[in-house]
Amino acid sequence: TIANTDNKQEKLLKKQSIKDTKGQISDQQSEKMPLPSLNPTCLTKYARSVLKCDLSKLTKNQQQALLKLREASNIMDEIYVYQCTGKSFSEWKENVQSEYKQNESNKDYMNGISKEDYLRYLTINMGPWDRLSDKVHEEKENPKPKGANFYPTDCTADEFNKYVASLKSDEEKAEAKGFFTVIVRDEKDGKSLKYVSYNEAYKKWLEPASKLVKEASDLVENESLKKYLSSRADAF
Repeated sequence: TIANTDNKQEKLLKKQSIKDTKGQISDQQSEKMPLPSLNPTCLTKYARSVLKCDLSKLTKNQQQALLKLREASNIMDEIYVYQCTGKSFSEWKENVQSEYKQNESNKDYMNGISKEDYLRYLTINMGPWDRLSDKVHEEKENPKPKGANFYPTDCTADEFNKYVASLKSDEEKAEAKGFFTVIVRDEKDGKSLKYVSYNEAYKKWLEPASKLVKEASDLVENESLKKYLSSRADAF
């Protein structure tokens, strides 16, 4: 949470509202899915806190740049949750809204956990799994895939190793095992594996995020920061 003690600065932050990433990623279709149930005590371990910062010493351009970067970070959250769960953060929120609406007459739905608390849990953990638990991969109802969403959920280590061995060049093998590619089923046959680079797999998010970071770089006065932000935007 960005809070500000100066009323003028606070009004500016409110006026420059962050765009909903759902609108920027219009082709991302939400698929309804059952929500994992939560233990009613699961939220008691998380303490609430408010982070404050004084923006009064920042120039108007710096404030605008900060808002651009915050908006870009919201989009990066979409990617991170998609990497972890196979669904974007916006999709999870839409799913929660839909499921709770359908069960609004059931007071015992989700063990009595409110929609607001369920959304808070998802926000804290960036997905449906408790990040303080060591047993998320062994859960019976909703186990977390050990490969997250970087591999097909039905892909075994043996299948992946055979796929890598089948690649012709060392460069291809390095890409398949690299930190900036994901492994997916080839849409041509739905069975064979192929690797896809991050900039292609997450293009729908990276393009608007890159634009925002570039806009932020144009606003800042510090040349070193301007160069850094511009290079990050180009890297997307």
